[in-house]
Amino acid sequence: MTIKRWMDKADADRQGNAPVMLTVSYHGERFRISTEEKCHVSNWKTPKKGLPYVGTGEPLSDGVNENIEKLELAVKAAWREIGDGFVRGEEKAFKARFKELSQRKRWPARYAEKPAVPTFAEFVKKYQEEHKTRVSQSWLRQYNSFRDQWLKFKPDVTWSDFTMPTFNQWINFLAGECDLIDSTIESKVKKVRVLMDYAEICGVPVPKDYRLLEFNVPPSARPWLSWEEVMHLNGFKFKSEQMDLTAGRFLMACFTGYRFSDLVKLDGALEQRQGFRVFNLFQRKTGEAATVAMNDYAEEVWERYGGMLFEGFAKVQRHDFSADIKKVAQAAGLDAPFRMVEHRAGVAHEELLPKWQVLSPHAGRHTFAVNSIEKGMPLEVLKDILGHKSISSTEVYARIVESFKHQTMRTVWKKPVPVQKVAG
Repeated sequence: MTIKRWMDKADADRQGNAPVMLTVSYHGERFRISTEEKCHVSNWKTPKKGLPYVGTGEPLSDGVNENIEKLELAVKAAWREIGDGFVRGEEKAFKARFKELSQRKRWPARYAEKPAVPTFAEFVKKYQEEHKTRVSQSWLRQYNSFRDQWLKFKPDVTWSDFTMPTFNQWINFLAGECDLIDSTIESKVKKVRVLMDYAEICGVPVPKDYRLLEFNVPPSARPWLSWEEVMHLNGFKFKSEQMDLTAGRFLMACFTGYRFSDLVKLDGALEQRQGFRVFNLFQRKTGEAATVAMNDYAEEVWERYGGMLFEGFAKVQRHDFSADIKKVAQAAGLDAPFRMVEHRAGVAHEELLPKWQVLSPHAGRHTFAVNSIEKGMPLEVLKDILGHKSISSTEVYARIVESFKHQTMRTVWKKPVPVQKVAG
């Protein structure tokens, strides 16, 4: 569950005062709550790091900010009582309980009591237990190695101990003792943020500045197939039905842009619209609705398997599917050199690998995005199809296309090295 502070500038009065709102979101469901506070649009501050707040130019700004914080606490308290009730259609009960709590000058004693502080490893287990019916099991399993590494680092540490010095020690431990590359460490840090957000919701005391914990690395190269490679894979005749099935599933990702977690749901997501069919589902990662029209290539693959392409796919693990894709691509001869760059302790290490060796389920999504741009799809349209919240995420693929054009130009027009004659 997340709580977002924002100003409804569209509802500003003639003096420029606009209401301050809260949006509560959880697994694709969301609703708005008015704080019943207003401030002038020029006094609403949105720092790059930290939460938005009412600036000192506003009268009684301290009291307004304090009341907003109190309302956020009431949301969290109501959430702890009702759980994810508003996802089950109990939004009215949730809002009623929130309103009752927010109007109290003194809260019941149980809210003043500090909950028992679990160790980091204990809380990871709690998170997994409470989310096993809400997110995919493959996602939750990623926390197993995360928990084991933490136990090896500091088994008794609690959330309140997770200060900036501890964070830096942990980063050094992951890079040194665990020998992890920087992109893997970055993913671990993101998990810490997810867990701390959830700990705060559960009333577990966490450091106030935990949102400042960051570990950023340069973006890594994104493997993708050229249109010629996609068509080669589409027409390749495999020796086994299983390899052919894997190729068909991967091609659907190449033709629709869906993630692995969404491919699992395609079986029940097909709908008939006016003259064409669409996949209509909620994305697992973002919880947002994503409707993608079935293009000619996707329809051809779908019909090739009689609409049964993803039957039983829910039982397939991501790492198994990834390994199968590599086998299929290798058999099809997709071995063009790919420059893989890994960062360790901030130092880039490059290696040329055959393309089949770096393919994964997500490479299908990259393939769809890059080829869509090359075929002339506007970035705004591609952004909506991919379900990106920001156009900057989509622009990454435009830069890949531009870079590829430059590399092709230099390769095609490379001046041949003259052959030196040996005097004899």
